[in-house]
Amino acid sequence: MDTWEVVKDYDNLRPTYGIYAFTVDDVVVYIGRTKSMWTRIRRHPVLKLLREQVAEVCVRISYSLDDYDREKALIQEYLPHYNCEHRNKWPDNPEYVR
Repeated sequence: MDTWEVVKDYDNLRPTYGIYAFTVDDVVVYIGRTKSMWTRIRRHPVLKLLREQVAEVCVRISYSLDDYDREKALIQEYLPHYNCEHRNKWPDNPEYVR
């Protein structure tokens, strides 16, 4: 994830597929993927919530198809706090449920 692009200007995002992560103080708090990066990031409810709660939210993105296909593995690796809807989605990983 260190090689992913850090986004500051959401208007320059491409309207294509990709995977994204929201980090606060270098801790991954949300990971997701989308078919239209430009539309999703600009309207993301978790990003809006984080902006209200904390001063600095870093948005990292990748347009790589390999990263896009690894969403499940990345969520299981980083255990982001705001990906709680996935806890029941993959019950084969008992360590994932906190």
